[in-house]
Amino acid sequence: MFSFTLALALIISAVSLYGFYNRDFFERYLFDPSRIRHNREWIRIISSGFLHTGPAHLIFNMYS
Repeated sequence: MFSFTLALALIISAVSLYGFYNRDFFERYLFDPSRIRHNREWIRIISSGFLHTGPAHLIFNMYS
């Protein structure tokens, strides 16, 4: 049985890995309060939860 938790972990891992290798993508969806407020880039509130700053950060969060 494929669980929702496993599916979410796979999606988060894929998005984070893509962000590790594509800096423009990472910067476009990174949490930045000033850009959210002034440019109304509300997607950053959700998308930033799928991004991690490095492999150790990703592994720790997926484990915990």
